[in-house]
Amino acid sequence: MKTLKIFALSVAILTSASFMPASVPIIVNSGARHRALGNLCNHAQQQVRNGDLTRAMRNVESMLHADPKFWPALYVRAQIFSAQGKYELAIDSAVRYAQQALAVKNILAKDSKRIQRHLQLFEQHKPIRL
Repeated sequence: MKTLKIFALSVAILTSASFMPASVPIIVNSGARHRALGNLCNHAQQQVRNGDLTRAMRNVESMLHADPKFWPALYVRAQIFSAQGKYELAIDSAVRYAQQALAVKNILAKDSKRIQRHLQLFEQHKPIRL
């Protein structure tokens, strides 16, 4: 009985963690390559949070080399440029991110509004929380 309760609790925790909202809607196409890019993107975002902008940029460059249209990488790159005070580069990257993200089929209205709001914040040189 105790084992069953532990198992049920574990399933509940794992299930609830998978439904937690993120600050950026990352839609990853099926396939190992895109999953790997998604993992690398999450790692780069963590590096940005930790202030390791050099390593984060290396990861972003790797992602964009593998897939130049991988829009989550463009988003992280815009955040890096913004943190470095390179606002024109941040805006350019944010515009590319927004164009590609908004082109995703069946994007939800709330995600579209969030992406447009991110673009406005970049244009106003304001930070975006991850």
